Amino acid sequence: MVLNKRFKNGIKLLAIPTKGTEAVSVLVLVRVGSRYEKKSLNGASHFIEHMFFKGTEKRPDNLSIARVLDGVGAEYNAFTAKDHTGYWIKVDKNKLEIALDVLSDIIFNSVFEKKSFAKEKGVIMEEIKMYEDNPMTYIDDLFDQNIYRATSLGRSIGGKIKNIKKIQREDILKFKNTYYQAKNLEIILAGRINKKTINLVKKYFGNHQSSQKHKIEKFEKVKSRNLTFRQKINIVYRDVKQAQLIIGFPAYSYFHKSINALSLLGIILGGNMSSRLFSEVRVKRGLAYYIKPGHSAKEHTGDLSIKSG
Repeated sequence: MVLNKRFKNGIKLLAIPTKGTEAVSVLVLVRVGSRYEKKSLNGASHFIEHMFFKGTEKRPDNLSIARVLDGVGAEYNAFTAKDHTGYWIKVDKNKLEIALDVLSDIIFNSVFEKKSFAKEKGVIMEEIKMYEDNPMTYIDDLFDQNIYRATSLGRSIGGKIKNIKKIQREDILKFKNTYYQAKNLEIILAGRINKKTINLVKKYFGNHQSSQKHKIEKFEKVKSRNLTFRQKINIVYRDVKQAQLIIGFPAYSYFHKSINALSLLGIILGGNMSSRLFSEVRVKRGLAYYIKPGHSAKEHTGDLSIKSG
């Protein structure tokens, strides 16, 4: 039976028992991402994600965290999006308490040690270069710049290198303390779980309180009809053998009543080998290796695109 619960401190819990497995996956979602950043702090959410694995008061460095999880054969990682950040661990059901301990520790007790902070700037700048050097991934950022023009959703999740160089530890900590609060957390559990699982979640997450209030601003959709034809086009020249192309449109948010219909439209257009675009562009005409739709839903808006190379 699926359990949907909210603890007294505001944390939401979604627990989904699954038969036929001896593993449990834990995902902690935080309601913060690059859309909540000021321009001067662009990249802060992604930077925080990195720093959470660099050391806590209990586990002072990266190896102290990694050895605990590697020692029980866990799979784990994290990700940053435009409007949320996620931290997840998949582990044997008998090691679930270790996973919850580590997740609560990195989220609430990370120290952001100064030397680690300075070193991580270099790591993040290399990650930014990696994505910018790949036209197939970089074109997604260019598309966002256009369709979400002049809003925080138009900025890249990782930020710009010049921004990362300037960003200060104190600014990152202030941003973290504003958004990493109990009321902004949702915990999702799936796998071999039982009633005792809820008590474990409460043990590690139930006593943390929210100390500040902040307002989540509603995103105002860019009115594309006010843009000229030239403003709707973004072209970047690279000395490579293939051109990447995205054609896209404003679309629905997570919660729109037609979100499932939009997903179905994407499948009809290019979701499989019998789809219309795949059949026409690749099979019949041989014009491209790949052509596929993309639907990016966010809290208050979204977009639908067709991407090809």
